[in-house]
Parts: sequence; structure tokens; C-alpha cells
Amino acid sequence: MEYEPIIAVMMVLATVVLFVEAYRLGKGANLEGLWPWVRSIVEAAAVAALFMGLLWGFRAVLNDNARTFSATHGRVSEANLNSVKTIWGEPHIQRELNARLVDKSGADSESDDSVLVTDDAITAFTGVIAMQINERRKGSALYSGFEAQLDLVYEIHNPAEVAATADLHFPLMEQRLLEDLHVDVDGRAVEDLTIGSGVRWSEDLDPGETIRVRVAYRTRGVEMLYYQVPQARHLRDFELTVDITGMLPSQVNYPGSCLTPSAVEPLGDAGTRLRWTLDHAITTAGMGVALPHPIQPGAEVALVLSRSPYGLMLLVVGVSLTLLVRRDRLSFLDLALLAAGYCVLFLTMAAVSDTPLGFWGSLALGASLATGLSSWLFRRHAARRPIALLVGFFALVYPLAGLLPEHEPSIDGGVAVGLILYLFALALGQERARVATPSPDSDATLPG
Repeated sequence: MEYEPIIAVMMVLATVVLFVEAYRLGKGANLEGLWPWVRSIVEAAAVAALFMGLLWGFRAVLNDNARTFSATHGRVSEANLNSVKTIWGEPHIQRELNARLVDKSGADSESDDSVLVTDDAITAFTGVIAMQINERRKGSALYSGFEAQLDLVYEIHNPAEVAATADLHFPLMEQRLLEDLHVDVDGRAVEDLTIGSGVRWSEDLDPGETIRVRVAYRTRGVEMLYYQVPQARHLRDFELTVDITGMLPSQVNYPGSCLTPSAVEPLGDAGTRLRWTLDHAITTAGMGVALPHPIQPGAEVALVLSRSPYGLMLLVVGVSLTLLVRRDRLSFLDLALLAAGYCVLFLTMAAVSDTPLGFWGSLALGASLATGLSSWLFRRHAARRPIALLVGFFALVYPLAGLLPEHEPSIDGGVAVGLILYLFALALGQERARVATPSPDSDATLPG
């Protein structure tokens, strides 16, 4: 009543009506004496209790089926994510090159005194990052992963009228793996590198000289790739291009505190190009991309299975009330077989969705079995057509509501309203048929 009030009210209604119908058909209603009356009450109560137990038992079967499937398909956990980060790599954050120009020409050779020329010597930047989406599997779930090739080119300019030394520091994150690291200046490979929290080296620049520093490497990671200008400086001729293979423009998302790109363009059939172009700008915001969460194996099937208990309750209650309204025979064996046949739909989906049939094939197979069994079961009932309509709706249409979790309350409300209107229409049609049919005890007018 607290979590699913509409379904609970319909269950109570069906149970009460079933109790009254069982008592009315019992022998105690037509015999005098206390014992026949008590026996009819007990029998009717047992019928109502069995009905509730039937619904609850098959609901438990479907709940267990959904839990078992979810435990073995696409179960994301923090422990597995940390394991993927340890094995594959962390989210990748690359901060820009730090270029500091100092004048040591007049300093004592035995001291380390120097005069700062500028700490903003980068006059242009061109970066190209090629990303390839590479989802990682751990346990039963997929995690967003990527491989990337970074090629970053900086122009360093000495604006002073004296020779200066450029102290260069290229920060490197604590990634699990950096491959093919190349550092060159004007096409000349730099060999004298100091490796620590990053790559450090120095270059001598003549007055007014400009050099091109290129840093390139390959890496891999998860969740996001981020390029940041950590210190506020004057950005000139800045252009960063990120080419992503395996991500459509509609899937692009950005990390927090990230500048949106100047342009987002499709790249081939399944790729995206992001471009940031800045000039005479000041910012410390980053630029990059956050990877979308992978579609987990069996995600659609798991959503459908999670809704199966509600479909079962609505179907059995709807069929029970249909039989009572139509004054048709109501057998517990028929209801049990109906519930079992409906369970076959979801048990089949859980069993064969991992085969080449996939989601739609397993849904079609399960729905065919459920509707076929129900049609055979009620083939001799007067209410077989409305029952077939209910079974078809709850086997073919209602399970798809699980694919729209954000609209589930509206869908469930609409289904409940539709079921109530259906029962009213059914009762109205039954009443009209009863009035239109002459009673066998009425007098007949003979022709004379």
C-alpha cells in the first residue's frame, strides 16, 4: 500500500470480490444452521488467501529472477572501478608546459643567482590529441576507457635584449604507463632530461629568438582526458584539437570546470572532433572530454525484468476481475497456470538474451510462449477475447515500459487508469447483454 498503492488497491478489490463470490457459491449460503455458514466463510477465506499467496509466490519468483540476472550482468562496483584504474590507468590530466626565462649572463659562476626575464614565454600553442575509446571489462560490467596519442607543440620566445636560459618543466601525471615519449626542440631530440614529477630540461635562447618545443607520448586511462592551463597567463595563438574515435557528437560531455569547445564536428562515421581556439585570452579553465558511461551488458533486459513483478500483479488481477465480471468460471489452477505462463516470458529473456537473439529476439520468443500458453489455457472460456487482449498487452507492450525508467510513474498510472476503464466498459457491456437477453421465465406472446 505504501509503495504501489494502485496495484495494492486492485489486489484487495479482487480478493474481496473473490471472497464474496466464493461464499455466494458455497453451500453455506443456501443451507440453514451455523456450521454450514461457518464452513462457507472458512472456505471463502481460504480461497482469498490462496489467491494472495499465488500472487505473492510468483512475484517472489520474478524478483529472484531479476536479482540473479542483475548480479551477473553489468554490475558496476567501486572496487572493480579502482581495479580498472590500477591496471589500465587513471583519468588523464595534462597540465601545460611551464617555461621560465632567466638571465644568468651577469651572475657569478659560483652562485645560482639569476634575473627573471619572464615566466610567460609561451607565445603560441598547437596541440593535437587522438583518442580511441577502449571500454574495459571487469567482472560483469564495462567501464569507460581510452587510449590517447598526445602531440603538443609550444613556441617559446625570448623578448629580452640579452641571452636567456629557458627552464622548461613539462608536468606528467602519475599514470600507469607513458609510451613513446619524445621531446624535441626545433626538430632536435633532447636527451638530457630529468625525470621526476615531470620532464625538466633547459635551453639557451639568444635575444629575440623563438624555439619550437614538441612533446609527444602515448597513454591510456579511464573516464576523462583533461588539458589545463594552471596559471593565469596571456594565451596567444592557442589551438587544441581532440579527435575522438568511437564517440558521436551527441555523446560528448565535459568534465567539471571545463571550457566548451569553439567547434564540435563529426569525424567520420563514428567519431567527433573538438576544437578550442583562443587568442589574447586569459583563463585557468581546462579543456577536455568526459567519456560516456558504457551501456552495460544486459542493461535493457535488466530494466524489463525489474518491472516484471508489477506486470504479473496487474495481469492476474485484471484477468481475475474479467472472469468475475463476465460471470465466467474462475479456477485457481487456471490462475496459477496463467501466472506461470507469464513468468515464462521473463525467465526466457533472462536465459537466452546473451545468445545471438539479443534483447528483441528473447522478448519475442518469451512473449510468443506466454501468449501461446495463455491462449490455449483459456480457449474454452467465454471471456477468452478480453483475456487475450490483456495477455497480449502485458506480454508485448508493458515490458517495454522498463526501457523508460524516467517515465515509469506516468506509464504505471496510465496503465492503471486504462485497466479501470477497461473493467468499467466490460461491466457495462455485460449489463447491457443481460438486459437484452429475455429471461426464460418471462411470458411469451403466442401468435393467434
